[in-house]
Amino acid sequence: MRTKMKRHVCLAAILALTVGASLGLAQGRGQGAGGGGNNNNAGMPWEALRAGMLVKWDDVPRSQQKTEPFKIFDNVAYVGLETVGAYLITTSDGLILIDATYADSADHVLESVRKLGADPARIKYIIVTHGHNDHFAGAGRIKQATGARIAMSAEDWTLVERLFSGTGGDNGMPFTRDLVLKDDDTLKLGDTNLKFHVLPGHTPGNVGTEIQARDGRRTYRALVGLAFAPAPGLTEASIKTTERLKQLGPWDALLTSHPYLAPVPIPLTAREIFLGVAPAAVKKQTSHPAAAGAEYINAYFDTILTAVRERLAREKASSASRPTQ
Repeated sequence: MRTKMKRHVCLAAILALTVGASLGLAQGRGQGAGGGGNNNNAGMPWEALRAGMLVKWDDVPRSQQKTEPFKIFDNVAYVGLETVGAYLITTSDGLILIDATYADSADHVLESVRKLGADPARIKYIIVTHGHNDHFAGAGRIKQATGARIAMSAEDWTLVERLFSGTGGDNGMPFTRDLVLKDDDTLKLGDTNLKFHVLPGHTPGNVGTEIQARDGRRTYRALVGLAFAPAPGLTEASIKTTERLKQLGPWDALLTSHPYLAPVPIPLTAREIFLGVAPAAVKKQTSHPAAAGAEYINAYFDTILTAVRERLAREKASSASRPTQ
């Protein structure tokens, strides 16, 4: 009965996604609570789909959520889990890792790097997108194995340090404040230039990494490490961030902090999300399955904006209805 119910929920989620795509609205699934425990996805356009698709991972240990690594672009590969993203950027002078996943999956990330034919010892930087333990908790172990420097925004360094100083939680091997990323900072390593955007909303200092993703002679302007679900108290910031993302565009590709947030119509596995069948509307815009194109991505941002603005209106109405002391 339980297996049959899971199958029906997953099929319902796929159907909803397909309908959303036919309406021209790219809908993703929300990311996990990741260290806070709050369902920040409530009311977001992807929440029902997220809940349905994540049934697949209910009661499944993280050791079984692993996926084989794969190249997305010539210089960007996926080395994360089915449910949590981690990306490896290859440069002429070493490697850059974006996100480290959980404490107990850090060694999987290192092994994924090896499976791609790269030496983890060449990882020079670990860019942590935000201070939830599904993204930072593996960084201490990976730093121990590679000597890489860890980079994060000041706001989320504070968040991580607070978690390390507390009790409970699977926050992994502690590490101390290293590189502090500010909005519009850049990093050059070999033949690769990265630009960082501090994008408050999911956390106070979520960082998106801009890169020129290469596919043969063609390049795509990609943003790596996005998380969308607004945290309590950051709803207005999330609106401003999503509006800013549109202004910073046009974007060719979004490589999100969780695969199921990517603007594709039917998320199944991490590989299928980034390299699988894209909707016809996307195929007309770019020749790469992971590059949705500016028009499709802007529609995705608009869908998120509508949902977050509705949430803000509900929050204001709820606040106004409370009796004054």
